[in-house]
Amino acid sequence: MASEEHAQKQRLSANASSVSSLSAPSTIPPGPYFIHPEGALYQPYRLYSDFAGAFTQPLMPAGNDSYAPLPASIAGIDSPTVGVPSRLYYTKTAAKPLAGVRLGVKDIYDVAGVKTSDGNRAYYGLYPPRTANAVAVQKLIDAGAIIIGKMKTSQFANGETATADWVDYHSPFNPRGDGYQDPSSSSSGPGAGEGSYPWLDLTIGSDTGGSIRGPSQVQGLFGNRPSHGLVPLTGVMPLAPELDTAGFLTRDPVIWAAAGKALYDGLPFYTKYPKKIYTLSFPKASSAAPADVLALGFLSNLQAFLSANVTVFNTTAAWAATRPAGADPNLNDLLNITYPILISKEQTKLVRAPFFADYAAAHDGRKPFVDPVPLVSPSHNFRFHQNSEHEAIKLTLWGETGPLGLRRRLPRLRPAASHHQQNHLHGLVEHARASQRLGDVFQQPLVVYRGRADAVSESVSAV
Repeated sequence: MASEEHAQKQRLSANASSVSSLSAPSTIPPGPYFIHPEGALYQPYRLYSDFAGAFTQPLMPAGNDSYAPLPASIAGIDSPTVGVPSRLYYTKTAAKPLAGVRLGVKDIYDVAGVKTSDGNRAYYGLYPPRTANAVAVQKLIDAGAIIIGKMKTSQFANGETATADWVDYHSPFNPRGDGYQDPSSSSSGPGAGEGSYPWLDLTIGSDTGGSIRGPSQVQGLFGNRPSHGLVPLTGVMPLAPELDTAGFLTRDPVIWAAAGKALYDGLPFYTKYPKKIYTLSFPKASSAAPADVLALGFLSNLQAFLSANVTVFNTTAAWAATRPAGADPNLNDLLNITYPILISKEQTKLVRAPFFADYAAAHDGRKPFVDPVPLVSPSHNFRFHQNSEHEAIKLTLWGETGPLGLRRRLPRLRPAASHHQQNHLHGLVEHARASQRLGDVFQQPLVVYRGRADAVSESVSAV
């Protein structure tokens, strides 16, 4: 009897190095267990190979609400081993709508007990493990999600192309097609992992200029850029706080909806299907190209299912009707200028400057290695006058001088903006998010677009 009581009071722990007592009375959830001769029970993890290269570090609970690297491996070439607990242990409730949902976390989010890399080896080596979870991560844990690992990001969440731009870490493999298509970025690991593994239920990524929409699109997933400011981004590496958002990539729309309710406080969820469909960059009905036929067939099926009307959305006309006074009349110019200004200025101030200073202090004044794209970003296609009020914003995000002190020779590029537009640079920055007024048009109708709709990429959350 004493032995039975002892067995009932043992804590069910995934960490086989420690066992603690449960307060009686307690119940043992159904599922597989290992039992010790003395009566202790342990939950086994099933091990999988990360053959897509989506994870930076598989994790498991370490006690005290923190996590530690998974101390196990199976056969695989340059493939981390990921461990997952049985779903049988968990029962979804109103308080725990994500109970048992296996969660992968983009490696710009802090996880307690684990280092954050931001996709950079020097950054990972310089700073100690985090002591608290990012707010967004904690909200998902509170809803019952089970963290199984951190996942690759392109470096400092800048847009990188596989595989040439990925120096510190190899790009994940997109599972679609021949397995060698670009997974898009910057939520590359969450997209590739969710697209590759049936044992991974949900991933959390970030979207500033398409970093969830791109990977979800090219890997056949549900993905969302939410309205700005729905969840605090405390404990998340910033690219530009004015535009940064937290969102999901998943194969399951039911899990997607449950995760959205857990993460976004007060967000209304609709109970009826939309009756309007706006299309962006869709082919003409007369097109016979194979890809166009597939896209048009999807649109036709969606329209029939929803019994909805389809309208081609004109971004130029909508912007002309809704833009704030003083804003650039050309929406493309506004967004294509404002975006690089914001990410350059903000990430230089919030990430680059403190990182370079801390690294120099620890390494005799040297600079850390940084991948080519965040070091010298080709998307910043115009220079700013040295004496302008934005002189701190340069063509280069991380500096033209590399870690070896070698000057990187850059071509002199003509300004993409007109002289008039440059004179109103301050006004453009002030109106960086003005285009979000267009979002009012999309509160209820469904938006379907084919390819990138860059002109409205910051104001439309593609479904």
